[in-house]
Amino acid sequence: MFMRTIFNWRHDLELSRDLKENEKHAYGFLLSWFDQWRNSIDLAPNRGVIHTFWERGDHG
Repeated sequence: MFMRTIFNWRHDLELSRDLKENEKHAYGFLLSWFDQWRNSIDLAPNRGVIHTFWERGDHG
């Protein structure tokens, strides 16, 4: 079982200089959605899990 972890990606996103403010909000929404889904079923954050997130399409 994976230990639930919320990564502090928001700080990095806010410091990004190559994204517009509306893009930062959009990425923030998507990343929050992914983190909540991933933690709800105890999965580690990795590329395979992201692929599963998009393929399944049942992100609640």
